[in-house]
Amino acid sequence: MKHCGKCGANLSKEDDFCPKCGMRVKMEVRESKSVFKQHTWLFLGVAVGVVLILAVIIVDNNTQKRAELEQQLAQITAEKTFCDNLQLKIMRGASGLGPYKFAGVNFCVYSNQGGWAKLKTTFKDGKILQDDITLSADACMTQGLSTAIVEGEWKENIEYDDISSIEVTSSRCPTVTDVVIDLNRLKPED
Repeated sequence: MKHCGKCGANLSKEDDFCPKCGMRVKMEVRESKSVFKQHTWLFLGVAVGVVLILAVIIVDNNTQKRAELEQQLAQITAEKTFCDNLQLKIMRGASGLGPYKFAGVNFCVYSNQGGWAKLKTTFKDGKILQDDITLSADACMTQGLSTAIVEGEWKENIEYDDISSIEVTSSRCPTVTDVVIDLNRLKPED
């Protein structure tokens, strides 16, 4: 049995109004059910729409991230391939042109690929001369050293005996390097 929400009187199933106070009973229940149903469908429609929008955003974001990662991987692979195939070699340079001889220390840096390299010349007095050099593909780039300012000191008439080592390192691939400790290996043949 139902009771009136206002006065508490007993109500029958067929009563639309309370027999004691006259308050409407059945319409309130009917209205609240239909309003609830309307809001439920609206809520479900909005929820489905939000889920679809989020799914599109997530998929698009993942696609962009994947493309960026694939591009980075391709760049790393290309760089590794370049470095794995790069060769640097310090070699004896030209001994002179006809009766003329080059003064100082002469050598060349061979590279099978173009680019840049760091050249480090260590003198027997412990001072170091560093320079950036350009490399050409499949070429030996001649380097000559007869005078230089090394760590603030002017050095002239530099000879092979003044140097303890020459090192060349790729600027792009720091693991690719060559070092000459025996400078007699670079002296021109007479």
